[in-house]
Amino acid sequence: MAMVQLKKSIKFIKEGTFARHFWIWLFATKGLYRLYALFSWADKVNPKKIVASQFSGSDYADNPAAFFDYILKNNLDYELVWLVDPGRCKRPERIPEKVRIVKHFTFKAMKELSTAGIWIDNVRKEFFPKKKKNQFYIQTWHGSFALKKIEKDAYRELTKNYIRLAKRDSKAIDAILSDCAEKTAIYRNSFWYDGEILEIGTPRTDLFFNEQKMKDERARVLADLQLEKETKICLYAPTFRKNKNFDCYNIDYERLQASLKNRFGGVWKILARFHPTLKEYTRNAKLPPFVQNVTEYPDMQALLASSDVVISDYSGLVFDFYLTKRPVFLFCTDYEEYLNADRGFYHSIEETPFAIAHSNQELESVIVNFKQDEYLEKIAAFDKKFNFCESGQSCKKLIEYIERKQQMDARSNR
Repeated sequence: MAMVQLKKSIKFIKEGTFARHFWIWLFATKGLYRLYALFSWADKVNPKKIVASQFSGSDYADNPAAFFDYILKNNLDYELVWLVDPGRCKRPERIPEKVRIVKHFTFKAMKELSTAGIWIDNVRKEFFPKKKKNQFYIQTWHGSFALKKIEKDAYRELTKNYIRLAKRDSKAIDAILSDCAEKTAIYRNSFWYDGEILEIGTPRTDLFFNEQKMKDERARVLADLQLEKETKICLYAPTFRKNKNFDCYNIDYERLQASLKNRFGGVWKILARFHPTLKEYTRNAKLPPFVQNVTEYPDMQALLASSDVVISDYSGLVFDFYLTKRPVFLFCTDYEEYLNADRGFYHSIEETPFAIAHSNQELESVIVNFKQDEYLEKIAAFDKKFNFCESGQSCKKLIEYIERKQQMDARSNR
């Protein structure tokens, strides 16, 4: 363990980020933030203030951002605060003007949390003040339907420190969002949590039920990536491997582009979005000119809304994209190894509605032989089996829940 920490320190020194990482370690991991508890008792809670973050201060995206966008679009009377880690937030200009930006991992962030009626997050909160009676914390999580095992069920991946953090976080949570009864059962079993679970869907997927907004997102992505309007987009977005294996990403891009053109026609651009933990791979990856690396693009949902086809492996993002009823293909060259040595699955990938390829030859075959009618039938059967509650109304239902909760609290405090 000491050697691992030493290697990390050397890496951070080389990157010039040692001071930032040391402060985060001191503030969150070692509990310096707890000093704020000496003063937080005097803070008055504003029930109309919502403090949110995603992936510990990363870009404005995912479920918390979708929820904030809903509030702004409908001119709802809330004060919105977004916690940002400057070292992780690549596009702060994307944060709406009416959202106040506060630096993450600071005592100022503690002040905001201490005075907010509502906390929103999509990962485990690494620090927070002692909650008051009229505060509540909503955990949206960052996954949709679970294929890979998560949290306690993925015990082989979890450190003792993470388990301690997760249990402390779960104890503070008042409600978790779910998209179906099966996901609710997974949360109940794997999250060290016995509180309320809201089966209201996933805020970020509301986008896929709004044709105009999807068109707007596509136009924005095309402009950002400097692509022509008629360009067809295939997004290749695989997940990471615990053993840092890069051989599984050996997709034949030229063969893929030819297959897409053969089956669907048009001019295709392939966007490659690798997991943030794959920096080493993306730094050295040699991509053809028609493949654009969008790993650093801050908004995955916008990329999904812009894509005509998605290729992944074991990532849950496919269960967001399939709401569009556009083609999904799974490129899984290491299925048995991942199943036995990595996280493992709640369900076999054969149960999904997606065509599976274990080689580039098979990927070409499933694309060329893709039949839209059969695919739609499989999607309908999958929906019926799991009874998903995604409807494009998740944000609306969440604000209604918050208002009911606050009204009940107000009555109980009279």
